[in-house]
Amino acid sequence: MFTPRSTTGLIIARFLSVDFAIAMCLGLWHLLGIGTCASGGPFEIANACTDEAMTWGLVFGAGLTGSIIVSFFTGFAWGWAMMFVPAGATALAFALVGDPGVGADTAAWTIGPLFLLMGLPVAAYAIKEALGGDDTTPDATTRARAENYFRNTASVSPWTTAATAPQINITPPAAAQPSTAQQLARLDALKATGALTDTEYAAQKRAMGV
Repeated sequence: MFTPRSTTGLIIARFLSVDFAIAMCLGLWHLLGIGTCASGGPFEIANACTDEAMTWGLVFGAGLTGSIIVSFFTGFAWGWAMMFVPAGATALAFALVGDPGVGADTAAWTIGPLFLLMGLPVAAYAIKEALGGDDTTPDATTRARAENYFRNTASVSPWTTAATAPQINITPPAAAQPSTAQQLARLDALKATGALTDTEYAAQKRAMGV
């Protein structure tokens, strides 16, 4: 299924963006060779537009429109880079080696460096994103942790009864044993009240090791 975020859809969209960029560059190259033109109505100038100018104007417009549409599927960075970097490189190459038409030389030297400055930083990010994959995709370790978490939490239902719930044994802390002095004080108190005889008192002390 073709979706903007699927791997197959992304590959197709990027392939199409390259095709549209090529069409845009071809149109731009030929338009720069033709130069500025206008014909018809009050816009007639010395360099009248020919059928060739109209054809390459349509090619450039189709490439630009297609690049904009495909950018919704390739992501902003890739779409931006594929519009400005190829166009800037084409204009700069034409300024260096092309045969410019009327007024095209200034246009080529202007849009070439400008478009490259606008596109190259974004292109570097787009290439890094393409080579490194989608940052929103969890790696294997993250997926394993998530699976273990949900597996452990799913094993205990909120409707678990007391009979099926896991039993937890809680052992109370052992009571502190009285010291020897405390035990002797207790024996003395019992003897003083008559609760212990002398014989019982002596026996209790021997049992304490005193």
